[in-house]
Amino acid sequence: MWIVAWIVALAIAFAGCTRDRDPHDRDGRRVFRVGVMPNMTHAPGLLGFQSGLFRERLGNDVVVKDRVFTAGPSVIEALFAGDLDVAYIGPNPAVNGYFRSNGKALRLIAGAASGGAALVVKPRIHGPQDLVGEKVASPAIANTQDVSLRFWLRDYGLKAKSAGGNVEVLPVTPADIFSLFGRDRLAAAWVPEPWVSRLVLEAGGVVLVDERSLWPDGKFPTTVVIASTDALKARPDLVDRFLAANREAIRRLQEDPGPSRSQVQQWLNDKGKKLRPDVVKRAFDNITFTDDPLFPQIQVLARRAVVLGDLPTDEGIEGIRSPP
Repeated sequence: MWIVAWIVALAIAFAGCTRDRDPHDRDGRRVFRVGVMPNMTHAPGLLGFQSGLFRERLGNDVVVKDRVFTAGPSVIEALFAGDLDVAYIGPNPAVNGYFRSNGKALRLIAGAASGGAALVVKPRIHGPQDLVGEKVASPAIANTQDVSLRFWLRDYGLKAKSAGGNVEVLPVTPADIFSLFGRDRLAAAWVPEPWVSRLVLEAGGVVLVDERSLWPDGKFPTTVVIASTDALKARPDLVDRFLAANREAIRRLQEDPGPSRSQVQQWLNDKGKKLRPDVVKRAFDNITFTDDPLFPQIQVLARRAVVLGDLPTDEGIEGIRSPP
């Protein structure tokens, strides 16, 4: 594990010497690249694009480009490659990326969403022991929902088959989870919104565990915001403008939810992710938007990743919030 981390850190250091840390478009304007996923828990980012808020706050001299991903680990790879300035992402991939790069590649700069994740099961599943011998999915290996799933199984004396247990835990993209669940090829899945609501309302699923029930006061980070250290060093002015836009997007989602939700839904529609109105309402009702990254809870998630073997250590995690 440490040899792999050293190789990754060396590759990042080499890439940092060769890539453009302040890219410009062909017309001379600066380019600012934002990573998002088509999830409701990324709504501040989706609203920022659809409403024009990012373009407005970053200015006419900046081209704001979206990069769309399906899971956190692929976001980290893009950031390592120098293709992102900031990204909305789950806390566990963010922490993994920080440690994989020996603290060189990224920093945690804001929060976005709390809540909006759950374990959805077939009606025949009534408790953890019913998952023995079954196939259970999460969006990606070592992503935030995957860590939550495997740690929850551990609490009940269960483990993934890959770790010598008897529950088959599979990394599956959310769209494929929906398809496989509907065809009875999966017994359960731990997913974020809107996939929780889609599985319940469209595929006959039942929520066995609302993750809010596992945390004090029901608060835990589903989506946070990270920035590359290159962006923080070379273009801090753009990062500051982006953060102001993120705060405003969250304010709108909190205080003026009707129009804001409609704009998020339109962004999803435009990306071919059309959702039923009842799915949209249920999904939004399960999420709290906040620019607080909930760092104490992130520390708990990092410790769980260590226990599960996804991280060699969480020592020094405080550095993820320090200036680069």
